[in-house]
Order: sequence, then structure tokens, then C-alpha cells
Amino acid sequence: MSRYKKLLNNSIIFTIGNFGSKLINLFMVPLYTNVLTTSEYGTVDLIITTIGLLVPFFSLSLGHAALRFTIDATSIKDKQSIFNNISLHGLLASLILLLLYPLINSFSVFSEYGIYFVLLMILNLFNDLYSQFVRGVGLVKQYAINGIIMTLVTVSTNLLLLVVFDFGINGYIISLIIAVFISNLYLLFSISNIINLIPKFFDVNLYKEMLSFSIPIIPNTVMWWLINGSTRYFLLYFVGTAANGLFAVANKIPSIISMVTNIFMQAWQLSSFEEYNSSDKDKFYSTIFNGFSTILFIVGSGILVILKPALRILVEQTFYESWTIVPFLIIGVIYQSFSAFLGTNYTASKNTKGTFTTSLYGGVVSVVSSLVLIPTIGTIGAGISTALSFIIMFVLRYVDTKKFVTIDFDNRIFLGNNLILFVQIVLLFIFEGILLIVLELICFILLILINKSLLNTIYEIFVKRIIKAK
Repeated sequence: MSRYKKLLNNSIIFTIGNFGSKLINLFMVPLYTNVLTTSEYGTVDLIITTIGLLVPFFSLSLGHAALRFTIDATSIKDKQSIFNNISLHGLLASLILLLLYPLINSFSVFSEYGIYFVLLMILNLFNDLYSQFVRGVGLVKQYAINGIIMTLVTVSTNLLLLVVFDFGINGYIISLIIAVFISNLYLLFSISNIINLIPKFFDVNLYKEMLSFSIPIIPNTVMWWLINGSTRYFLLYFVGTAANGLFAVANKIPSIISMVTNIFMQAWQLSSFEEYNSSDKDKFYSTIFNGFSTILFIVGSGILVILKPALRILVEQTFYESWTIVPFLIIGVIYQSFSAFLGTNYTASKNTKGTFTTSLYGGVVSVVSSLVLIPTIGTIGAGISTALSFIIMFVLRYVDTKKFVTIDFDNRIFLGNNLILFVQIVLLFIFEGILLIVLELICFILLILINKSLLNTIYEIFVKRIIKAK
């Protein structure tokens, strides 16, 4: 199987497993915005964001190590040792979390939901460790099925607890707990015929080696959180929970791009690890990046075309104002995706220290710009600070990762794509109605024409070549 076909096949598998869940999460927004107030939705988002920050600390980012080391593992014994280490580490981290429960419950934001918070933390910790292990041992289909299971459980429990029983925030969080718990059971079932699920020993030397790989990723994760998550705390402090609710809804729209990125990156990580030592990796990485960036710019432009009409239909009127944040978050997500792509060069080379330095500057830019912009222009400032930080991170990573892989792209097309998106954003703040849609469509068509050559390349590689290979 050619490396392009393998990448496409894995992407299709991950799409099946993830697309439904990501899309349904987006379509569930009308339910959430009608059942929960802006303040309540902001509180839930804050809890989930905080868990996203803390999980890497308690897991020590061993999920990343589980994926990378399992791919290189040559025997069942080696895979068993990796599973033992991540399982025992998860149990130890869970014990620490339970001991910290009184402290966690003392924070006013979490005081009413402390036990839910700790349970969801523990379950997400194991989910991160085991899902990466499942990918590492090559069970990509089972990994995809897990995504489908989580989607079905989340939707059904949401409808039951939010609509039928009207449990509000409690119902929302309980539905997440149930979904992750069932997901963990399925992940363990998937690997039960490969390894022994009861860890009997701890490989100290392997654990040290895995930590040397994973620990440098923790600060990088924190920096990503500073960019993605800290803005919520600044909004909470300077504007209020209602503003955080608007920001949370605004984030759901660019999640379409995140959905495309996350699905692709799951497949790309495997390919980048396998092809890192190939003689023509620069050409391979460049070809994939150019195709990847083209698709993201097209998706981002398409969202801007329908943004205002879609929000009028999808969300309750009090949330409509969130459209003003979305354009800047779209730019942020696009450059976040580019940064994530370049970040695989660090993990593929097993040189993860560079992830921290590039992310540090992005995190600093996010915090400083949030402190300046949010008090002056409110929620729009949060969107702008997110975009600025990821643009800076992308530029730094592009320069820094040249020592691993040289990625070439057409500067004129790349700058043209950015210019068109900028014009689309300006149009959103000036025009309304049919005229706005017509002008946005013209920009979208122009962007397609600019990227015509790259779209032809994508077609030649991922359609013609693969059809011939069958």
C-alpha cells in the first residue's frame, strides 16, 4: 500500500469515528443554548476547559509516549510493559486526585460540582492513555468505533438528562461522565486479546524513557491551554460568565475546522512517524502540508459565507452576538492546525523539547494581548488574541522545524488566501443580508480559483493515483 493511500485510508477510518461526534456536538448547540443560560453554559465550558488543562499534568502526557513508543514496539512483551506503565501511573494519579478533592471543592466555580469534576478528570485521564495506546498497537478501526460509541452515548444521555429530566448543568456533566466511562470499557475490551489487562509489574527503565519523551510536552500543552483556555478566565474576570458563554458558543463554529484537523492529524501522526526516516520526507511532508492548508482555507472561507444566516437559525437570539468573535477564532484555528502539523516533526524525531519554546512565545502573546484587548473591546479581544498567538507560534515552528524537515509552499498563494479571509471578515462587520452573502460568495470563489493548482495536485495524488493502485 502506498503511503498516500495509507494516509487516506486511515483518514477515512478516523473520519468515520470522529465526524459524527464532532458534527453532532455542533448540532447539539441549539439544545444547550435553549436549555442552559449563557451563565450556565459558560460555567460548564469553564469546567471542561480546566479539565483539559489539568489532565496532562496528572497523566504527565504519557498518552503521547504510549502512542510513539507502541508504534516502535516489536514484541507483545514490549507492548505489555507500556500498558502496565500507563495503567499503574493512571491509578496513582487517580489516588492523588481523590486526595485533592477537598481542595478542588473549595473553589467557588467547582463547589457545586466537585465530585463530578474529579470523576470526569480521572475518566478523561485514562481515556487519553488508553486511546493513544489503542492507536499505537494499530487498532485504528477500534479507535474509530470508540468515537461512534461516545457520540451515541453522549447524545442519548443528553436528551434524557437535559430534555426529559431537565437536570441542567448536572445532567450535562453526568452525560459526559457516562460517555467517557463506557468509552474506557470499550478501549480495554479492544486490547484484551493482545495484552493482559491486569498490570503485574512496573518497568522503571522504560518509564524513565517514556517520561523523558513526554514531560517536555507538558509545558507545550500548558502553552496551548494558555492560548485556548486562559481567555475564558480573562473574560470571566473582566466581563462575566455571560460573556464566557458567548465565547463558548462562538468556539463551536470554528470547531468544524478543528474537526477536520483532528481527524486528519490522527492519521498524519502515524504516517509522519513511519515516514520520518525516508529519503524524500521533505517532499512528502510538503505535499501533505500544501494540500492540508488548502482545505483549511477553503473550509474557513466557506464558514464565513454562511456565518450570520447559520447562527440566526442555530442559536437562541441571546447568543447571536457571538458571531463577532467567530471570524477571529477561525483564523486562530487555521493557524493552530498549521502549528499542530509542524509539531509532529518534534514527536516524529523524538525531540520534543522544541515544542515548549515555540509554544511559550505563543502563550505569552495570548496572555499579554488578552490583558490588553479584553478589558477594552470585550469578547472580540479574546478572539483576536487567540488568532495572534497561533500565528506567532506557526511562524516560529516553521523556522525551528527546518532542522528536521523542510516544508516548501507557494508564498503568493498562501498570502492570497490570508488576504481573502481578511476581506471576508471586514465585509461581515460592514454589510448585512443578501448583499453580504453575494460578496462573501465572490471571495469564496476567488479563493477556490487561487488554489486551483493545489486542488489539482490533491486530485492527482489522492484520487487518480489511488484509483490506479486498486
